[in-house]
Amino acid sequence: VNDAAVKQFQWSRNEFLGQNIKMIMGPEHSGKHDRYIKRFLRTGEARILGQQRELEAMRRDGSFFPISLGVTEVSIPGNIDGSRLFAAYIHDLTQRHQVIEMEKAELLLLNMLPEDIALRLKADNCHIADHFPSVAILFADLVGFTKMSSKMKPTELVKMLNEVFSIFDALVDKYDLNKVKTIGDCYMVTSHPDEDTEVEEITHLCHFALDMIDALISYNIEHPGRNLNLRIGINVGPVVAGVVGKKRFLYDIWGEAVNLASRMESTGIPGKIHCTKAIVDLVGSDFEFESRGPVDVKSVGKIETFILTQRKRLVPARSAPVRRPRQRRSSLLAESLKTLKSSRKILEEKIVDLQNRISDSGVDTDDSDSSSSSDDRFNLT
Repeated sequence: VNDAAVKQFQWSRNEFLGQNIKMIMGPEHSGKHDRYIKRFLRTGEARILGQQRELEAMRRDGSFFPISLGVTEVSIPGNIDGSRLFAAYIHDLTQRHQVIEMEKAELLLLNMLPEDIALRLKADNCHIADHFPSVAILFADLVGFTKMSSKMKPTELVKMLNEVFSIFDALVDKYDLNKVKTIGDCYMVTSHPDEDTEVEEITHLCHFALDMIDALISYNIEHPGRNLNLRIGINVGPVVAGVVGKKRFLYDIWGEAVNLASRMESTGIPGKIHCTKAIVDLVGSDFEFESRGPVDVKSVGKIETFILTQRKRLVPARSAPVRRPRQRRSSLLAESLKTLKSSRKILEEKIVDLQNRISDSGVDTDDSDSSSSSDDRFNLT
C-alpha cells in the first residue's frame, strides 16, 4: 500500500494489510468483486482481469470519489506454496471529472453568450455595456402561432417549436451569425456585434432569411397539416449591447435600429422578407428587392420599405468564418487545461516511483496496460 493510497483512503497501512479490497468499494461493487474473484479462481474465466473500470471508491469516513480500478494477477518469484497474488491499481479520477464538468459548464455558457462576452464575464464579473455603430438585425415570427397553440397539446407545441428552431439554429451556424434569443415564437438573429459590420455579414443574414423561408416550406411538406409561415423583418444600424442582471445571462441588444427591425417584421407580409432601405443600399447588388412604397411604421412614421425576393447570385462558398477565427472551446478551457498539464509531470513521477517500488520488491505485473496512466495512482497488493 503506497503513500497515496494511505492519504486518499484515510486508512493506515496496517489497517489495509490483510483486508479484502472491497473495503474501499461502494456497496454496489463490493459484492460483485468477491463473486468475480471466486469465479476466476474456480474457472479461470477472466472477464475484467487486467482491464480497468470506473466505479466509486469509499474512504474511511464513508465519503465517495470516482476511480478507475484495474486488478491483475502477478507472479511471485520462487513461489512454492501455490499461493496466488493479485494487485490492484487505482487511479483517482476526481480531477478528470472536474475538468469534464467544467467543460460542460463552459460549453453551456458558450451556448448562451458570444465567446468574447463569456471570456469577459469570467475575467471580470461586472456590467458589460457596448456600443456598435452598425449591426444587422433580423426578427422572424411564426404567423398565427397564438391561435395555433390553443389547438395543440403543450407537448406537441414544444416539440414543433423545437424542430423548427433547431432547423434555424443549423442555418445560424451555416452562416456564422449570432443568435440572440427566442421570445415565444419569435426568433432573433444578428450579425456578430463588432466595431464594423462588414457588408458580407449583412449578405449572409439575407441568405439566412431566404433559407428560413425555404426550410419552413420543406418542413410543412414533411409535416402535413402544419402550414407554418413566417414574417421576417431586417434592418441595420447602431445598437447598444450588454449583459444585465445576475441570472440567466443574455447578451441582448437595444436601440432604434432594433426597434425598426422589429417593426419590419410586424408590418411585414406572411412568407415575405421585409427590409429597410438601409439593407437595400448595402446589399442591393446581391439580391432582388421590390419596393412596397411608403409604409406607416409605429413610432417612425411613413418610410419606404422593400421586400427581399431572391438572390442575384448563388450563395458564395465559405472556406472560413466571416469573422476572425474563434477558438471556442480552447479559449475558455485554456486555464484549466494548463493547470492539468502542469500536474502531469508530478503524476507521472509518482507512477515511475510506484513501478520502481514494485520492481524492487521482486513482483512483476503480467498486465502492462493497467500500469499506464497520467492520473493519480494508488496500488494495493
